Amino acid sequence: MNNREENTKINFFKGELKQYKSKGLKEIPSEKVVEIGECLGKVLKEKNVKTTQIRKFLDAVRKIQIKFDKDNVIMLKPKLAYTVGRHRNLKPLMQILDPAIDAGAKDRESFKKLVHLIEAIVAYHRFYGGGD
Repeated sequence: MNNREENTKINFFKGELKQYKSKGLKEIPSEKVVEIGECLGKVLKEKNVKTTQIRKFLDAVRKIQIKFDKDNVIMLKPKLAYTVGRHRNLKPLMQILDPAIDAGAKDRESFKKLVHLIEAIVAYHRFYGGGD
């Protein structure tokens, strides 16, 4: 996938995720979560992102999963921004997760879909050959 195709797909998925901000991520079909996860996992592998870089963010998300709190979900955004600031090759992750975090903060079920999305990204990143 070249840069132009990559940007087109990322922007398409970003736009789709923004549609769920008001109604919550719980409304997104699981098939779409898998599709986005696969696309982003592949893009991140091509950008030589290490699995541990994504997993660290997933670990922060899982801590919130134990005790859901909307404010803590929203605070994932600056944590993600800091990570991307340190590792510029993670920018596509931020482009997708920024609107997903907004939609995932709506309620517990929406947050669950956010967790599934990040898990799909990690799984497909590994599938396409991403490593540590």
